[in-house]
Amino acid sequence: KKGEQAPIETVHARGYRWRGAVEIVQPVLTTPGDRDASPFVGRQPLMAACAESLKMARGGRGGLMLFVGDAGIGKTRCMDELAADARARGYGVRSGRCLPNGAAPFYAWIQALRSARIDARLQGQRAALLAMFESTDDVSLDDRSAVLRRLSLFDAVSRFLIESGRLSPLLLLLDDLHWGDAGTLELLSFVA
Repeated sequence: KKGEQAPIETVHARGYRWRGAVEIVQPVLTTPGDRDASPFVGRQPLMAACAESLKMARGGRGGLMLFVGDAGIGKTRCMDELAADARARGYGVRSGRCLPNGAAPFYAWIQALRSARIDARLQGQRAALLAMFESTDDVSLDDRSAVLRRLSLFDAVSRFLIESGRLSPLLLLLDDLHWGDAGTLELLSFVA
């Protein structure tokens, strides 16, 4: 309105100064469990696409979705919301996270395979699979036996996921792939 001062004023040769009223509000302390209760807005098109992908997967048409973007834009939160939606639809959800600074090879996959309760029929298969990860290191293409061990591991993971998916629909979440080791990314490519 005419005659009212703007909340920001220009100070010659210095910059700007805030002139508006200031209200001090007590900070709200949150715990990790509170994050789920915070509003989730602005991702309706993405979450609708995710819901459609879950429907397609239930119908036997699995797929791969990648959430990409700058740090801090909400990719992990979207994955958390997707996991909650999948669980509500009766999916088994397995998740793992890549860690920075060279965590153990296949760390995200090992986490994902350990993360969920599984049918008793798959307990032994999962234990054998986790043991295979321990004997699979970085592979030189010149080392035929190492290449075959890695291929056997990749095939075993694929078969395990297929078998798990036959018992109930399955959602596999791998977060922070930009920190993933070469083996983790190769296994993802193989499974996809």
